[in-house]
Amino acid sequence: MFPVGIVVSSSFLFAANLYSFLFFHTLVELFTVVIAFGIFAIAWSSRKYVNNIFLLVMGVSYLFIGSIDLLHMLTYQGMNIIAGYGANLPAQLWIAARYLEAASFIAAFLLLSQGVSRELPLVRSRWIFFVYAVIFLIMISSILVWDIFPGAYLAGGGMTQFYISSEYIIAFIFLGSLALLFKKRKIFDREMVNLLSLSLILKIISELSFSWYVSAYDFSNILGHIFQFTSFLLLYKAVIEGGLMRPYRFLFLDLKKSEESYRALVEFSPDAIVVHSEGNILYANEPAKKLFGIEEDESIIGANLIEFFGPEYRDRIRLRIKNIFSGKWQQAPTMEMAVLHANGQTIPVEVKGMKIIYAGREVIESIIRDVSERKTAEEKIQSLAKFTEESPSPVIRALGDGQVQYANRPGRKMLAHFDWSVGEPLPEAFQVTFEQALKKGIKQEAEITCTCGRIFSILFAPSLTDDYVNLYGLDITERKAVEEELVKAQVRLREKTEEQLMESYKYLGLVNRKISLLLELENHSQSKKNKQEIVEYILSSSPSLSYAKAGLLYLAVGKNHFNLISSAGLEKEKLANLQVVSEKKADFIGQLMETGKRVNGSCELVDAGCFKTNFAFSYFVALPILSGNVCKGFLFLGFTDRKSMDTQEFEFLDIFAKHVSSALTNAAILK
Repeated sequence: MFPVGIVVSSSFLFAANLYSFLFFHTLVELFTVVIAFGIFAIAWSSRKYVNNIFLLVMGVSYLFIGSIDLLHMLTYQGMNIIAGYGANLPAQLWIAARYLEAASFIAAFLLLSQGVSRELPLVRSRWIFFVYAVIFLIMISSILVWDIFPGAYLAGGGMTQFYISSEYIIAFIFLGSLALLFKKRKIFDREMVNLLSLSLILKIISELSFSWYVSAYDFSNILGHIFQFTSFLLLYKAVIEGGLMRPYRFLFLDLKKSEESYRALVEFSPDAIVVHSEGNILYANEPAKKLFGIEEDESIIGANLIEFFGPEYRDRIRLRIKNIFSGKWQQAPTMEMAVLHANGQTIPVEVKGMKIIYAGREVIESIIRDVSERKTAEEKIQSLAKFTEESPSPVIRALGDGQVQYANRPGRKMLAHFDWSVGEPLPEAFQVTFEQALKKGIKQEAEITCTCGRIFSILFAPSLTDDYVNLYGLDITERKAVEEELVKAQVRLREKTEEQLMESYKYLGLVNRKISLLLELENHSQSKKNKQEIVEYILSSSPSLSYAKAGLLYLAVGKNHFNLISSAGLEKEKLANLQVVSEKKADFIGQLMETGKRVNGSCELVDAGCFKTNFAFSYFVALPILSGNVCKGFLFLGFTDRKSMDTQEFEFLDIFAKHVSSALTNAAILK
């Protein structure tokens, strides 16, 4: 349920951010403060009976880290609890808390010795508290009293370079803590290592997220807070739950592991141990019962040890027992035998024995080691001995004088490409690299091409003790051909990419030009220029923005009547019937009046009336001039070389129409 809790709580915080960022920020910081104080409470209250330097350092540090985070929350803009400092103070407090937190992780891990425990009298714990208190007072004074702490936020300028650099430094310190945790991972419980590792990783990601954001409402800032929240949840799981609900996992980890090691050493053995007198078993440990296939003590105590071995070994076992009891042997030499398991399986073992005193009498302790795994490994080694001959790759050994001592079948085949015969030294093409490897005593690698065109990659590995070099070859002819094709494909891809980049640059250039025209239109409408100049600018800009053949600007002069106030791209004689237009002359005007939205289409699909009869066009766009939500005119754009437009062009023309309406309104042309 813990991962589910993380997901649910993170989702709730994200929803809180949608309602109010201040509410979201307060919840996150309040939670981390509670966890920090909880860690301190666990560590400080257990210091009297647990000598755990790691827990104590982390606990004391989080008391002061939580205090600084609490001040950060109370001084945050909008809280109005500790007011008058602006946005710089909470940013400084945040950086100070994170520096203290990151440094505390490093200190806690460095103070760990080979084990978790270290001698830690109560007076030393007070010194740790005193050191952190002094550091806390110096930090707070440098910010609130002396005003020497570097600025973290500038009004109107955002986060300072000190703040951004600090986030990267803090992330790097957390990364160092993660490396130390990995180095000392065997000291901790495995689950605790996983939780602490995840917490440190999330802290690193959180700090990097805070270094990227510009404003409080940026997604990276929200994400950083959620990662910070989740890292403290993991600390809760690792320290508070592990230390309070299951204290032996963390607080007494060193004692628990010591006890387990002692019991494993005294009570258990990986080998079977049998105590017997004249072959009659008096005691057998659990591995012995498992080896013989017996579960109950009653079935093995009193049984004859000899009966558990194969018939071929029984006479030798009797002789070994006799020699030990007679004093001829102080200790029976190790001997390989075979045990008969209850299921009939034969298990290879090694047996050694010696005389001991058990229950007040002389007996023999036999240690029986299961060597079936070792036997299996020896068989594998023998199989591996055939590896070179069965290897599909060339393997060659050449002596110091260059004479080929051994070559497997692929090796002989490779050498044959260089006109080599059995009994001859290495071919001349191999000699230079061979001599370098032998002289320097380090591996050398070379690509050698034979006269038939085959290419071989050869590793020359000299022996560190004897005068020979092993050669490991690989035919890379086909790979080289593929690499050449890959290089050609990369060239083609690069050329294609450059073409696409050029298209992108052209498109970006067009977008920049359109934006510039819109800004210039805004400047015209707000300047002291006369109205006619503004109208002419609109008409000159329209074809340039849309590549239209002609542009006509109409303003309303009566109900459903529009008067032409300016035109571009048409001769005067063609404008005679277009001076005053209405819905009767063109159907699309009624649609403009009714919806106040753009009308576009080809002359075959949309009845353009008088506009169609006065000049030939294949496509047109009519953009409404609005005052409020009422259509007070329109801008007609006619095209002779196109029959459609894409969505981006339409979107820009709609924006342009709004700017035209605003410009005409600002210039008092549109009332």
